[in-house]
Amino acid sequence: SLPYNTVRVYKACPFVASCSPCFLAALEASGTEEERQGRFIDGGTVIAEEGKPSRSLYIVHRGAVKVLRKSVLVKTLKSGDYFGELGMIGMVGHHGATYKASTMCHIFEIRGIVFAKVSLAFPTEGRDFRRKVLR
Repeated sequence: SLPYNTVRVYKACPFVASCSPCFLAALEASGTEEERQGRFIDGGTVIAEEGKPSRSLYIVHRGAVKVLRKSVLVKTLKSGDYFGELGMIGMVGHHGATYKASTMCHIFEIRGIVFAKVSLAFPTEGRDFRRKVLR
């Protein structure tokens, strides 16, 4: 049994919350052990760097993450916030900002390759999801 209910973490993320429980369970099952448990990141650690490839959705489960553009603080993400969603679905290639943990954080990552694989297994849902995002 897992110490974290990963599906509950996904369900709390507005970007993927509308996906069916089956889809979210498949996402969890398709991820690595680390993706299912989440990652603990020390304050001061850069999670994603501006201009670098963006291929995952990151969910801030606990903690605070600074969003910096050209080293200027533009906002702070907190528990329940997320970033990298357009990179995960292949709509952008690079991070538009640097994301840096300002406190110890517990972060869940959904890789684009995993999301794409699950979307193929749930074609209707994958199509509806893309349509919603493009709206």
